Amino acid sequence: MSRAVPGPVKAISLIYGFNALLFLLFSGILALELLFYTLGLAWFIPDLNFIGFFGVEVLVIVSFVIGAFGMVNWFTARGLWRGSRLALFFALSFSFLQVMGSIGAILAADFDGAFLIVFAFHVFCLRYLGFNKEVRRAFS
Repeated sequence: MSRAVPGPVKAISLIYGFNALLFLLFSGILALELLFYTLGLAWFIPDLNFIGFFGVEVLVIVSFVIGAFGMVNWFTARGLWRGSRLALFFALSFSFLQVMGSIGAILAADFDGAFLIVFAFHVFCLRYLGFNKEVRRAFS
């Protein structure tokens, strides 16, 4: 029988769940805008000029990719809440990739205040999820 999942892991899980909902919301909004554009209702929303530049096909693929990231984040959040080792692997992988991308952005001097909050969150996730003994016991 698995041990109880620590409280901070559940908090991280909630943040991943919120992130997943944002991804799915943005994917849905983009899909809705593409639907309006293809049905000829582009006059209804004046800010759809970017669709003609990128092309509908590219933006459909982008919408699916954003939706897929949302689904992966959702299942990662559920898995962390329940104590799944696979979810822990995904959370550590996402945090590592985000930290590496953030370091690249810092070196390029392309960041702002919200960026630093995201960077600090992912550094915390890496340190806590990767090296805390209580987390290791809960996910073993």
